[in-house]
Amino acid sequence: MAETEPTYSSNDLAYLQAEYRVLDDLCLDRPGGPEQARDAIAAGQLPRPTYVLPEGIELFTPDFFALLDSAGGLAGLPNHFADRHRRAAGAVDAPTSASEHEWSNYLSGLYGACLRQVTPEAMVAKEQLIWRIETMTATARPDDVSWVTELRETVDALDSIERPFTDYDRQRWGGTSRDSHITAVREKYLS
Repeated sequence: MAETEPTYSSNDLAYLQAEYRVLDDLCLDRPGGPEQARDAIAAGQLPRPTYVLPEGIELFTPDFFALLDSAGGLAGLPNHFADRHRRAAGAVDAPTSASEHEWSNYLSGLYGACLRQVTPEAMVAKEQLIWRIETMTATARPDDVSWVTELRETVDALDSIERPFTDYDRQRWGGTSRDSHITAVREKYLS
């Protein structure tokens, strides 16, 4: 049986219009304009669009150029990303060896669907919070007030950095971390 291609709901389209930008708008005051940005995307130096609408419109996060700007340009971006990712991972005792893998994930553009700010620090935080929620719920103690309080704080922290996602995301991935690690956990343990 052939898989059904994901589609955008009307709610998705309204959300995307409000929360994401086309490259031409993001490049209005940038040297080189959208052409230079498209060349860098095609060369694998900047992230691909987070969403591509059926008519081919590519959508990017409003902070698309923030990491590039903090790196001082394309040449320094990979090392800047890796340094920030390693520092963030080291600060929470997470493996620092994942930087290269996360660089590929960053370039995919997909973190723009799930993070309010697409930074190495937010990427590490998301992974750590998910790991913490999974660890806590694997040994659930819903009658322990301190456990419930810690779980609530962890879920709230994940909620604060994650976007709401779209119906399209749920179709293409079969669910989202928001569904499994925020909504479901709140319903089961925190309501």
